[in-house]
Amino acid sequence: FFVNMSFSAPHLPSWVPDEFVGKSQVGDYGDTIVQLDSFVGRLMQKLDELKIADNTLIIFTSDNGPWYWGSNGPFRARKSQPGYDGGYRVPFIAWLPGVVRAGQRASGLASGMDIFPTICHLAGVPVPADIVIDGVDMTPMLTQGAPSERKELFLFMDEDLVGLRAGRWKFLINKTYSAHTPSPDRYDYGELYDLEK
Repeated sequence: FFVNMSFSAPHLPSWVPDEFVGKSQVGDYGDTIVQLDSFVGRLMQKLDELKIADNTLIIFTSDNGPWYWGSNGPFRARKSQPGYDGGYRVPFIAWLPGVVRAGQRASGLASGMDIFPTICHLAGVPVPADIVIDGVDMTPMLTQGAPSERKELFLFMDEDLVGLRAGRWKFLINKTYSAHTPSPDRYDYGELYDLEK
């Protein structure tokens, strides 16, 4: 079976049911995170009840980094500020007992496009031969902490290509205003970063 649970939380506005109000001690956004955690807990409990938890791959991730609320950690910018890691780096947690080791960490490039071929591989199902996909199988990363097979990552803002990351290099075309960018008459300039420095 396959289930895709796409939560709108913690997207704004925060509509918190009474049972979660004040649970986080940090306001509506934090209470929404507690509610989201409870949904995941209920799912895990149901898998245990059905006795299939040990044979089910769970992936928890997000579509973008934080907007106004939430933490982008040490990374620059947020959602809607094209190309910078604060808006593009997201949590990715995989769980499959006996296959994905608890505490296993991996680094390297990955994309949501990589989920499909990874699921196929772990389920023992070949990727259909009659389609072309851009995804890369992440199984070695998840099971052994191996380096990523993905060599480049294209960064988009809606339909606009705003950056490319390849190896140690990242090139951005700055296309939007934020507190970190110059005045609007200086948009569309390029930025090249050596990520090892």
